[in-house]
Amino acid sequence: DTLAEIFLGNKELFEGLYIYDKYDFKPHPVIRISFGSGDYADEETIHREITRIFERNERELGLKCRDKSDARGCLEEMIVKAYDRYGERVVVLIDEYDTPLHAGYAKGYYEEFIGFMRNFLSGGLKDNQYLFKGVLTGILRVAKESIFSGLNNLGVYTVLDEEFNDSFGFTEDETRKIFSDYNMPERFNEASNWYNGYLFGGLTIYNPWSVISYANSKSKKPKPFWIN
Repeated sequence: DTLAEIFLGNKELFEGLYIYDKYDFKPHPVIRISFGSGDYADEETIHREITRIFERNERELGLKCRDKSDARGCLEEMIVKAYDRYGERVVVLIDEYDTPLHAGYAKGYYEEFIGFMRNFLSGGLKDNQYLFKGVLTGILRVAKESIFSGLNNLGVYTVLDEEFNDSFGFTEDETRKIFSDYNMPERFNEASNWYNGYLFGGLTIYNPWSVISYANSKSKKPKPFWIN
């Protein structure tokens, strides 16, 4: 959602934040796709989920895809139509791209699902002159997956890389500031012992949900908020 608002050009939402003066906020059409909530029991269900995703994007963009059952062709068509209507290249945000692959592996449909995803992603993201930027997130490291053999020049960033290592949680300085803003800097050490459980690209990172929950709790007693 944050990336979508940035690429849509809604600069006023980011006043006072680092990115406010670092990005031009030129608006682009945004196609959002999330595979996180689907029930991928078989090949039919993945097509049903794709249809639902395209219907939502049709409403948001005011566009119609001629054949939503053709996932590869529909994504490519929507990108071209969005470019024609809005005059700017298109951003495609795909969250949890690998969820259907996990489901397919567990339920015996892996080959069908991986073939589907290969066509779907390459149809929208490969050699597409109307695409401004595509962003994929997932658990599987994309460069090691054969579904991306049709794509080239992917930038892959994991928790082992230094790029963006401060972007997926709170740094120590940010966590100190939170406790200072809550007028309880003396509790930082206790919170640090509980919630600095990540190491991203050599940088210690604090769990955001746990830090916020601890700072906002009435009891001010540390608990395993994230696990709970």
